[in-house]
Amino acid sequence: MIKIDFNLPLEENIAYLLAKKPKISFNFDELKFQAHQRAFSVAKMMQIDLLADIQASLIKAQAKGEGFEQWQAGIVPRLQKQGWWGEKQITNPKTGEIKNIVIGSSRLKTIFETNMASAYAKGKKQAQFDPDNDAVYLRYVSLLYGNRRENHKVLHGIIKHRDDPFWKENYPPNGYNCQCRVFAYTREQLEQRGWSEHQGELPDIADKSFRGNILENQDKELDKIYLEKAKRIIGINEPSKLLKSLIFSDYQSILENRRRWKEIKGLYEDPSKDRSIVIAQTSDILSSFLQTQSKNILLSAYTIRKQKNKHPELGAFDYYLIAHMGNKPLYKFKDRDYSVVFVEKLGGRYRIVYKVTRDRNEIYVTSLVKYSRDDKDFEAQIRKLKSSKEEIDG
Repeated sequence: MIKIDFNLPLEENIAYLLAKKPKISFNFDELKFQAHQRAFSVAKMMQIDLLADIQASLIKAQAKGEGFEQWQAGIVPRLQKQGWWGEKQITNPKTGEIKNIVIGSSRLKTIFETNMASAYAKGKKQAQFDPDNDAVYLRYVSLLYGNRRENHKVLHGIIKHRDDPFWKENYPPNGYNCQCRVFAYTREQLEQRGWSEHQGELPDIADKSFRGNILENQDKELDKIYLEKAKRIIGINEPSKLLKSLIFSDYQSILENRRRWKEIKGLYEDPSKDRSIVIAQTSDILSSFLQTQSKNILLSAYTIRKQKNKHPELGAFDYYLIAHMGNKPLYKFKDRDYSVVFVEKLGGRYRIVYKVTRDRNEIYVTSLVKYSRDDKDFEAQIRKLKSSKEEIDG
């Protein structure tokens, strides 16, 4: 029987905050890709760049074990700076309906507690549904005192086998501020307590936005999310660059990203055979900087072998992100036959080295380095290049 301390931040819990419907996998690189493929949404807030800030702060809070007060102290200044504090009018892009909402401490607390509860529940459910766990009977426990949801209270004490379809739709949390829990028992433990499995069907009680198995992930769900997000873009006059880069405008781009991820992951996992793959398309800014009309950016197995030895901290997902790094470089330098670009993406900073072949027909990524936001090596590298290489403006 598996024993997990749920007071500690599990990788799976953090992955749940990264992706609303994550696929359970012990390959955290795979989880990062899935997270990048999903839009993180908070009720009533339509600005994707702001949602990215909220998502990052929730992940950080989960990883550090922070409480609500600590999280709120960090996120409120950002909300205030971007004008998302106090009473606001929000327009539903589908119906045109305008609603007045108040963004304050109570709303933030709901966001925080709901996301933390969902992340906790996902980690707990994974342990309870592990094939090696012989505690296969699950007991629904509801908060009886102060619980206004009568349909939750009536399920208190109900016991069902974990394979019962009831748990697919109704594993808590089943709504905002839901504090229901699930505990697992073996058959022997049930008999010792005089409990028995409930016979018959039970009603679905989960609120609409909470329905579904948090251990499952299907491509059709991803497609639906992206198609909905793509439609939202149409109703926004000036979509932010973050919105453009994370939410793709049509179904074809979703399929292309999946295909590209599989190729990059395959090359990363097995770089033994010499070959090269296309990992990105060249942006206008990058084409001008590199002085080439080539549309494709290539990555070779040789480079992966070299990189895995020199920078084992990088995963396949970092190379996948290169396709989303070309629109706004922080710095650009020319270094003989090589071109060095510094970019910022998903809270980290990257140094990418490109090489264009002599006939100007092919572009290769020959090096990738990642820095944290407060990494002193990053600033030192910039100072060194500024003093010794040609910096390209614009």
